[in-house]
Amino acid sequence: MMEEIKEKVEIWNNIKEANEKEDYYYKNIFPASIKRFVDKFSSEKYKEYSLLISMVGFSPEPIIFFINLVKPERVGLITTSGSKKSLDRIYEFSSLPPSKYDIFEIDENKPEEIYEIIRKISEKNNSGKILIDITGGKKIMSATGGIASSYFGFDIGYIDYTDYDQTLRRPVPFTEFPFILPNPFEIYSDLEMGKIINYYNALNFKTAIDLLRVLREKNPVKMYQFSVIENIVRFYDNWFEFNFETAMKIYEKNISNIKLPVIVFDVLKEQYNLIK
Repeated sequence: MMEEIKEKVEIWNNIKEANEKEDYYYKNIFPASIKRFVDKFSSEKYKEYSLLISMVGFSPEPIIFFINLVKPERVGLITTSGSKKSLDRIYEFSSLPPSKYDIFEIDENKPEEIYEIIRKISEKNNSGKILIDITGGKKIMSATGGIASSYFGFDIGYIDYTDYDQTLRRPVPFTEFPFILPNPFEIYSDLEMGKIINYYNALNFKTAIDLLRVLREKNPVKMYQFSVIENIVRFYDNWFEFNFETAMKIYEKNISNIKLPVIVFDVLKEQYNLIK
C-alpha cells in the first residue's frame, strides 16, 4: 500500500500544470491521506467535541482532517469572500452532510468579527465541548480566533506537519498530525493558584483573596470555582481574626450547601461548629 502511495506522490510531484496537479492530488492522494490521518490519530479525546469551528482559508485540507477525525455534531466555518471556494472541497471530502454546517462570512479587513461570532456561540453553548481550529485563514484571523477561544474557554486545535515542501508551499502528504494547544488562561490560572496556595499556607489570607478576585475577572469560565475557593479563604480569614459571626455567615450562605471533597467539607464543618 505504501509503495503504491509513494508512486502516486512521485507522479504528483512531477506534474507541472497547476490544475492537473490539483486534480491528481484530490483524486489519487488526498483520500488515502485522510484515511491514514484518521486511522493513526483517532482517539476518545477528539470525539468529545460536539462543535468544531474552523477558519477557512485557501487550503481546505486541515479543516477536512479535523472534521473526519472529530466527527462533531455541527461545524461552523468562518469564511471570507475569497475563501468560500474552499467550501466545495470541504463538503466533498468530509464525513458530515452540508446540513450540519453553519457558515459565517466575515470581512477579511475586520477580523474582530471573529470575536463576535465566537462570543455568540459561547452564549448559546449549553452542552458539549467546542474546538476552535485556527489552522486555516489569514494569520490575523487565526490570532483573533485563538485569543477569543482562549478567553471563552474553548480548546484550540491546529494541524501541524513534520515535513514541508518549500517548492509546492504545502505540507508533504502523509506527514500531518493534530495538535491541541493549551489554553493560556488555564496556564495563567495554574501559576496564580500556586501563589495563592503559598499565601494561604502562610496565613496571608487577604492577599490570597485579592489574587482570587483577579482570577475571577480574567477567567470567567472558572468564575464559580474561584468564588468557592475565595469564600473558603474568607471564612478562614475571619476565623483567624476572631470575627466569628462573619465567619459563620460566610459558611452558612456560601459553603454549607455546595459540593466539596468530603475531607475538606468535614474540616470546614468541624471548625464552623467550634464557633457556632
